[in-house]
Amino acid sequence: MTSLLRCRAAVSELAALFDAKADAALSWHPTIWPGEPAPVVTANGKNRHLRVLRWGLPEDVFIKAAADVQRGTLFAREIAGDRASPLLLDKLERCLIVVEDVAYPQGEAGQRTRSWLGLWDTPLSAWAGLCVPDPAIGGFAGILTAANARAEPVTKTMPILLHPSEWAAWLSGVALHDLDTAYDSDAFYLEKTPELWASGHLAAG
Repeated sequence: MTSLLRCRAAVSELAALFDAKADAALSWHPTIWPGEPAPVVTANGKNRHLRVLRWGLPEDVFIKAAADVQRGTLFAREIAGDRASPLLLDKLERCLIVVEDVAYPQGEAGQRTRSWLGLWDTPLSAWAGLCVPDPAIGGFAGILTAANARAEPVTKTMPILLHPSEWAAWLSGVALHDLDTAYDSDAFYLEKTPELWASGHLAAG
């Protein structure tokens, strides 16, 4: 499950990349865990808005109680709108979660390290998500898909990263199966590092 992401860009860089108006005084940590703030882009008609929301949807958008760990990621089947959906979809908006790359733990318990997965030619990516856009009470969740060949050594699932040509379509409500959402495996890098999973400090040599 995806539970650590990274975004080290400046607000001005994100606003220009996504052609979005930024809220005032946005801030987030370079590495982001569930429950922490992260940059997201929403849309109101043709206008895009860059804001910071907490990683994790609020409890009141779920039909049944969901643990914190289950509120930060979703699968496509959970937003299909049928009776099996655990979500009150009318309370949610589409969003793009801005990510540089995402990390997965590797190794033995207590000495797990971070392996970072990202796109070679796209320093900042857009993870397809849903959100409640009010910074005071809202939050977001990203949508997962099956891991591709590059990611399989470290995870069974991975974020759906959208091509820039699909950003507007996703924000406007187009279904995932109508989008070209799959980058080739070769478009991704997998960087195994000596950074300890929990702290980011370097593992002892």
